[in-house]
Amino acid sequence: MTRHILICTIGQTPQVVTETVWALKNPSTARQADSPRISWLPDEIHIVTTSVGYPRVRDALQNPKGHLAPFFPGPPPVTIHVPCRSGKADTYDSLPSLGDWGDAAQKPGAIYAGSAEALADVNSEHDTATMGDLILQIIARFVREDDTEIHVSLAGGRKTMSAHALLALTLLGRPQDGASHVLVSPLEFEDNPEFWHPDQAGGLIRRKLRPGEDRAAVSPSLDPKTALVTLVPTPTPLMRYEVKSAAIDALRLVDLVAELNLAAELSRNPQVRLITGANTICVGDVERKLNPKSFAVYRLIATAWREQWPGVGPLGDGGKGWLSAPLLCVGTTPDGRRIEEVLLQYLRDAVQVAGGDPQENRSVDQWRLNVVDETNSAMKLANANSAIGSNTRLTQELKDEFGSAVAAVIAPRMVEGHQEKLQKGEPIKTAGATRFGIGSEFAPAAVVIA
Repeated sequence: MTRHILICTIGQTPQVVTETVWALKNPSTARQADSPRISWLPDEIHIVTTSVGYPRVRDALQNPKGHLAPFFPGPPPVTIHVPCRSGKADTYDSLPSLGDWGDAAQKPGAIYAGSAEALADVNSEHDTATMGDLILQIIARFVREDDTEIHVSLAGGRKTMSAHALLALTLLGRPQDGASHVLVSPLEFEDNPEFWHPDQAGGLIRRKLRPGEDRAAVSPSLDPKTALVTLVPTPTPLMRYEVKSAAIDALRLVDLVAELNLAAELSRNPQVRLITGANTICVGDVERKLNPKSFAVYRLIATAWREQWPGVGPLGDGGKGWLSAPLLCVGTTPDGRRIEEVLLQYLRDAVQVAGGDPQENRSVDQWRLNVVDETNSAMKLANANSAIGSNTRLTQELKDEFGSAVAAVIAPRMVEGHQEKLQKGEPIKTAGATRFGIGSEFAPAAVVIA
């Protein structure tokens, strides 16, 4: 069964939560333009607020006798999250759900709203980033689960909170997830502290008080049932598969945005730099280390393109700068070195840089024994194909380290080909094989190897 998860950003107006829940539960009554008429009651409500907003949110929404209580058979399933300023950038303590109303035992290590570490407002760049990271982590927690459907309410809190909530959903959201903004009219009901939803109990309510006006002097005159609540769906482009795939919930929101911006800049101005003394690849100001075999293979591909080795190209034989498994077995570099021996040396270099012993490394031994020293042409070619293959492992590692968007630019390109099976004693031919290389949008000089 699908679990419905409502995530709300809240400041000083907890009413937007009850208005949103009411509208989701009563789609045929609420005016919901271009949205399906399906009742959607949350199984969990996660509220992100500040330490200043926390007391009112807790009293109004988490209380078993509060304004959310009529929607649920038991205590409202509300968890309140308040970010803190201290600690690592990718981790924030949050307030646990209080369960039974009353004094709750504090969990060891938890930071509560009364602490100076808790974020009281979002009025600086650091505070904004802190709040954005917490929202990202909450959404990341639920998108990992297949049985969840997330709805993000954008109506409450600072504008930056709403903006970051929508941004986080854009980066992580799935097709079943969505966002909305709740609107209330006429004006007398909007931001009225006595209005919670059209079906609230208690009869008439007061209009909004004017500055300096005594509440006791204003008689109730507004009928909540006459309020119009509109849930406006917010179109959300889904970019989930363009961001870093590994440990996504451990990242900061600014890092994910920077990753996508880096991919955009890289598409405009393709450049990549390899540091052989560290087994790292640099794109812009982002540097990532690869495992020795992946780095050695990428170094070979990058070198072939930078030096425009003859043999094959993306359009077929006779081109330059691309490689194939047959070419690895029989090809030579412009200065006469055998390509299979060049890769062997690159493997040894990368293993040594990583602190290993090239004489006792499996990748080095396999390439030397199965390709360089192999005299049977059919076996030699099969082993080269097995060792390099489609560069799937290299491509996946680039995605894990740089994200899918950047990897789509710097990962090896493949052009599928077909080579007939070698007959006994037949020499290896380079014609027709699958080819791979750095994308042709890179100028050879844009590939730097240091």
